[in-house]
Amino acid sequence: DYLDRNPEVDLTFSLSAIIDESGNPTRRRSPFCGGVVRFETLLRQNLAGNGSALVFRRQAFLRAGGYDPSLAFYYDRDVWLRMCLLRPGNVHAIPEYLTLYRRRRGQISRQIVPMEKAADQLIQKFRALAPEAVGAAEKEMRSNMNRFWAFIRWEEEDFRGAAAYLKRAFLYATLFFLRDRRNLALSLAITAGRFLPLTWYRRLAQKI
Repeated sequence: DYLDRNPEVDLTFSLSAIIDESGNPTRRRSPFCGGVVRFETLLRQNLAGNGSALVFRRQAFLRAGGYDPSLAFYYDRDVWLRMCLLRPGNVHAIPEYLTLYRRRRGQISRQIVPMEKAADQLIQKFRALAPEAVGAAEKEMRSNMNRFWAFIRWEEEDFRGAAAYLKRAFLYATLFFLRDRRNLALSLAITAGRFLPLTWYRRLAQKI
């Protein structure tokens, strides 16, 4: 309906609420946003979050070149970004939580090492397609990616590994990192995991 009413829009996405393996709601949600989303914004952070939240025009998908089979990860984000480059103002966020995204053990988004390699491929690709935008946003993009990998390590109770990724996120874009409250929350959670007895930590984590 939104695409029908807005012919200038090629891609929309809703906000997502995170559920656990059993379908129970968690307190985690995708960042709140709405309206036009610029290419640089999507580059810095994957606001769409997951493919289930998107609706886009088939013609725009084909004009952008479709999925890139050379990417083992981020192939969805890659094509969304290429669609964003088709024309100004053509990506809109619908500010409603219309999607439930299930997080479970063993899912593809937990494979961090190949994800790091794919992230480098993605950045190299867009350096050629949109060099100025990538130059302005790359450090923040890498900071956000490293925070996400730190979060995965934290969920797996690999607190030392989580701390290492979060440190990288801090070093990539320090001021940007400090402005995001999620970084502080994750820092506190990782610190608690590293220094509290594990039984105490798990009791605390259940109440958060």
